[in-house]
Amino acid sequence: MLKSTASQLLFSLLLLPAVSWAQDEDWRPSAVRVGADVFGLAKTALTDGYNRQEIQADIDLNKYFFVLDLGREEIDNSAEGFTHTTNGTFYRAGVDVNLTPYNPNKDVVFFGLRYAHATFDESLAFDYAVPYWGPASVDVANVGLNAHWIEAVFGMKVKVWKQFYMGYTLRGKFGQKTKGAETLIPYAVPGYGVVTSGGNFGFGYHIYYKLAFRDKAVPLRPKDSKKKLK
Repeated sequence: MLKSTASQLLFSLLLLPAVSWAQDEDWRPSAVRVGADVFGLAKTALTDGYNRQEIQADIDLNKYFFVLDLGREEIDNSAEGFTHTTNGTFYRAGVDVNLTPYNPNKDVVFFGLRYAHATFDESLAFDYAVPYWGPASVDVANVGLNAHWIEAVFGMKVKVWKQFYMGYTLRGKFGQKTKGAETLIPYAVPGYGVVTSGGNFGFGYHIYYKLAFRDKAVPLRPKDSKKKLK
């Protein structure tokens, strides 16, 4: 159900600006942009029991960008008296619409949608005392869980020097579903965060390198295009 909804949303996003595009616009891809999430790396360095690495790539197609994120995340919420860990990998795939296609520096302000999926393990262990019987322990785990959700994203990517770009992404996450949880209700999902009934939010800050394989002219604004034709 969620996959079908995501597909419909992505297809609708592709069709949104189609009515206003000229038939002679350039649809050929011109570059691949590859980047790393430095916000996740900084959080890893500053937070005990946390480890995340994430990379992103996008390729242009007219005013669209097809985007793929790959990442891994480890979360250790252990405290005195118990240990709780979550670790796994995730990906996101989707489409962004460039809201500033006429920018001379090819800076991008975008809105987009993602389908996201995570595969992960989770474990919980703790000790407790039983009257008359003494100490006891509990050790439970979920192995090979699968979760998926949808994201609405907004952000920007700005050229800072030659082929290097920097930018941020704001994420609204909703519709999260987990399969395979038999012995333990998941507390957190890699790439999604703490599981809540009302959805979740996320933030990323990336450094990118643009690998251009052909020159692509910045399109003229519609009013400028009309003046040129006259």
